[in-house]
Amino acid sequence: MGFERRDYLKKQIDQLGRVLGKMLADMLGLKQQGQVGEALQMVDETMQRVLSLNLISMIAVSPKELVSWLQQEHQFQPEHLAPMADILYEAAEGFLLQKDTATARALWERALAIYEHLEATETTFSLERHYRITQIKSLLA
Repeated sequence: MGFERRDYLKKQIDQLGRVLGKMLADMLGLKQQGQVGEALQMVDETMQRVLSLNLISMIAVSPKELVSWLQQEHQFQPEHLAPMADILYEAAEGFLLQKDTATARALWERALAIYEHLEATETTFSLERHYRITQIKSLLA
């Protein structure tokens, strides 16, 4: 692979990381302002525009297949998985606040699948990730 192609791919990977980070920050900001519906809509629109997927398309993929689907179909790198799990987790909380427990549960299941994949494959232990796994398992019980 040529240097130009590698540089282009690195830029694309970096850009995806920035988009996911900004999406999470914007969603948290809107949720703190009590604008849960707007936060969920913003996430869905941004995901559709930038990633060609949305929360419903992610629910259509089984939790067991989600990580490989994100990596193969949407070129997610390992460093993109944690922010996506955080987005799914926060979106699930938003749906719960809107009394849509079925969607919240489905999103938590997918966030859990990503967190557990990271827990199994990452060499660095994350206390926050471990806490989220425990928290989601108790919510799903």
